[in-house]
Amino acid sequence: MRKKIIKITILLLILLVGLGCLNNLFLPEERGNDIWKSFYGLPKDTIDMVFIGSSHCWVGFVPMIFNKTLKLDSYHLGMSGTSIEQVYFILVEALKTQKPKFVVIELFSIRPIRNSVEEAPMIHSSLDGMKLNKNKFKAVKLNADQNSRLDYLFLLTKNHTYWKDIDMSTLLHSRTNNINYFGYKNQLLTPYKTKGEKIIIDSTELREIKSLPQSRIDILDDIEKLCSNNDIELIYVNIPFITQLKVSQVELAQYVNGFVNYAKEKDIEILEYRFFDDIGLDKTHLTDDGHTNIEGAYLVSTHLANYIGDNYSESLKGINYDLKADTEQKLAEYLSELAEFKENSENH
Repeated sequence: MRKKIIKITILLLILLVGLGCLNNLFLPEERGNDIWKSFYGLPKDTIDMVFIGSSHCWVGFVPMIFNKTLKLDSYHLGMSGTSIEQVYFILVEALKTQKPKFVVIELFSIRPIRNSVEEAPMIHSSLDGMKLNKNKFKAVKLNADQNSRLDYLFLLTKNHTYWKDIDMSTLLHSRTNNINYFGYKNQLLTPYKTKGEKIIIDSTELREIKSLPQSRIDILDDIEKLCSNNDIELIYVNIPFITQLKVSQVELAQYVNGFVNYAKEKDIEILEYRFFDDIGLDKTHLTDDGHTNIEGAYLVSTHLANYIGDNYSESLKGINYDLKADTEQKLAEYLSELAEFKENSENH
């Protein structure tokens, strides 16, 4: 009987490994999938700072600026529409191969959740590229509708039309690194031309407080404990926007106000860039109503990197700058694109 149980267990493990390999092989080309592939390919224990959050995160923080300023190695795990319920599991997965000293979480992730149908693309973006393991099972159980959980675990059921038409060039994509700038992505447009126009206008509504539901408090507690147990400095950051995913700046601000009360109780750092008028952030630093462009990201990243350098000197001690050569090359490319963007903006 014991031998039979062992054989069944081994068979199930082989089946899970095989399904995991098939999941990776047939992943479509998508931001979240590419980020996970790139992250899993990083040398173990080289990343000192991880950025986690929604698209506001991966267009708002420039890793090369943090790397150069703080003499460390940082990387993005920001994906489209990531909510705080996914942030925890993304962090758990990151800690399997990396030992960051800092985790920066972008606060659009506490936006209100609408319904499972509207949330499905965002959940897929965050979780599809994650390896098939116990952590992913837990993430899917918490985040996905009960009737669609298999689509998140076994991607062949979700992507059947994709794999029917698959060809060699698509297969090669799964072996290609499509992520540049350590996960950051430049945004080179702006619909706004008037300098000095504020992104957020203060109002009574903006100062109202919406309490976070207990389910979110529990997740935030789990994130805080995970960081505390691993000697990680936890920093939350709110980057200004106008509207995104049917969430207005006012609605998010009210939830952030509720989060501020939570953060004070837990002694957690939070930086709200809607209050940082001195860095010069205005509407011309948006690429659309929801995201910063390359210049806006530069302003936020430069300020935040300097802030961390000034206030977390003890935590920065003993860090190895392993990706220095790669950082300097990518930073030169980024600054060249930034200079070109500024010149084009001034000419128009």
